[in-house]
Parts: sequence; C-alpha cells; structure tokens
Amino acid sequence: MLYERAASLVVNRGYTNVATFSGGIPAWKNAGHALNTSRALPEVKINFIDTEEFRRRFSTNCVLDIRIPSLYKQGVYSQHMRHEVEQTTREHRMKYHKKMPLSKLPKSYKRIPKDLPIIIVDHNGKQSKLAAKFLADKGYSDLFCLKGGLMALGQ
Repeated sequence: MLYERAASLVVNRGYTNVATFSGGIPAWKNAGHALNTSRALPEVKINFIDTEEFRRRFSTNCVLDIRIPSLYKQGVYSQHMRHEVEQTTREHRMKYHKKMPLSKLPKSYKRIPKDLPIIIVDHNGKQSKLAAKFLADKGYSDLFCLKGGLMALGQ
C-alpha cells in the first residue's frame, strides 16, 4: 500500500512518532473523520549554491542545518570544512549557525535571524527546498539551498 510505503520513508529519515491509518486518506474520510487542509506553500524560485559557494559564504551567512539530530554526529563540518570553521568566529556561529530539524521548523523558525542571507543545508539536498518554501511563506528572503546537501562536501 502507498501509505505504508510513505510511512516507511518517513521512518527511514529518522522520525519516530509515525502511524498509518489503514486505507489512507480515503478510508479516513469514509470513517467520518475531519480532514484539515491548509493552503499550499508558495511556489518560489529556489536558489541553489554549490559547495564552493557554500565554503565562500560559510563565515558571512546564516547556515540553517535541518537534518535530524542523529545526523549531526557525522561531523561533516569538522571533516570537510575545518578551514572555514576556523575562519568563523564563535560568536558568529552561535548567532548564525542554527541546527533546527525540519520537523521543528514550524515551532522554532522565529529563532532564525533575518539580517543575513540564509543557506539551508540538509543531508543530501532533498529537504532543503521544502524548508526554503516554508521560510519564504513566513517572510524570509535571500534564501539559498546547498545543492546535494552536506554529503556533497565529501565528494
């Protein structure tokens, strides 16, 4: 079933509180349950940057890491960007480098500063576009996504 496959994909991304409703949305509606829908996120032009541009901007932009917490332990920055990290002040990293899993973005996005361009990074470049659309909908501009995600740094 499609809904089981979708749930499996979500679990594989690290989410733990996942359930399915047998029969999916049609069965949910047939059972008389309400179906809340909200407006779709806006279609916005997403600007992608490559790893070289990311390295150049690392110390002067806001970096939003939307990976799940278990992926933070991979140490991508320390492995592949030692020089860039050393060139960035601790104060800048504390204020402008945010770890905020995509699932927490709706409740925590107001902690993201608006005074610098924002580079959104994820594991492999597949979720950052959704985060960029969400932030654009909340009034953020000057948004960029790292093409290929942080895994592209090791290539």
